[in-house]
Amino acid sequence: MHLLNLDHIGWLFYHENNCIEFFDSYGYPPEYYGEGFRDFVSKFSTVSWNCIPFQSPTSNGIRDISLNAHYMFLFKNPRDKSQVMNIGKQLYPGKSKFFREVYEDATSKPFSYLLIDLKPDTSDSMRLRSGLFPGDTFFVYQPR
Repeated sequence: MHLLNLDHIGWLFYHENNCIEFFDSYGYPPEYYGEGFRDFVSKFSTVSWNCIPFQSPTSNGIRDISLNAHYMFLFKNPRDKSQVMNIGKQLYPGKSKFFREVYEDATSKPFSYLLIDLKPDTSDSMRLRSGLFPGDTFFVYQPR
C-alpha cells in the first residue's frame, strides 16, 4: 500500500492488487488533471474517486473543509498562521487569544499537533486535545 500527496491536486492511494483510489477535495475525477495524470491512473485495473466536492474552486477552501470535517489536526505552519487563527475565530468567537495560546502550546515541539474534535456528540470540554499517542502527555484545553 502506498499513499501519495499530490499537493494541490489531491491524494492517491494504491494497493498491491492493482487498485487505486484518488481523493480530490473539489470532487473532480482524475481525468480533470490532464493527459499525464490520466495516463498514470489508467495503468490500474480499478480506479475509484470521490465525486462529492468538499470545497468549491471559487471559495475559501479551508473554511469549506472545516465545515465538513469531524476531526482536524493542526500542525505548526509558520508560513500561514492566519488560516489557523481564522479557524480559532470561528470556533471561539471573542476568544482568539485563548485559541492562539492553545495552538502555540500544542504545536511547540517538532511534529506536535492540536486535535480539534468537531463531532456533534463530543463534549465541548473535550474539543481541543493533544498528546493522543502512547508515550505522549495527554492534554485537554478548555477556555478559562
